[in-house]
Amino acid sequence: MTDKSDEYDALVAEKMQARAERHVRENQVEHDAQVREAELARAVQARDEQLRQQHLSEMRVREVAAEARRNRPALIVQYRADPTGVRLVATLRDVCLKCGSEQVRCLSDSLPRKLVCPDCATKWTASACWSCATGLLDSRDPETPRCPQCGWSKCAVCGACNPQGCSTNTYNTGHRQRDEVMA
Repeated sequence: MTDKSDEYDALVAEKMQARAERHVRENQVEHDAQVREAELARAVQARDEQLRQQHLSEMRVREVAAEARRNRPALIVQYRADPTGVRLVATLRDVCLKCGSEQVRCLSDSLPRKLVCPDCATKWTASACWSCATGLLDSRDPETPRCPQCGWSKCAVCGACNPQGCSTNTYNTGHRQRDEVMA
């Protein structure tokens, strides 16, 4: 009789052990599911915040562009009288200073970017400097005059003109640093 009782107790203990292990597994699965839900909620919240920040950034860009359009007529008058620094005004890069037209067409996507006004046929070039990438070039700006040798605008920051080299500037395209400006 004690054999049966010991056998029964062992069976009960085995079942209790199996039940406890199942309970631990179920709790672990539930905990893992809660962790995944929390991570997903944080990811969704982070994505929503990123989208909100992106939307706010886009709104600020639109507001700046709208403000620039409102100020454009006064800027055109100002830079028509004295074009010094016109290359630094982003809103005027694609606007004709002669007639104020905004319907400017680009004749060339390669450097230098050639622009033409369809209303008055004025032509100019406007782009970033191919050499230092920080300088802005605009053939209408007296601070970036055309090189007398190659005809390219000289960067006011680094002095580069033609990327293939020029007798006024011994820059070569593989160099990609500031030019040695020859006096």
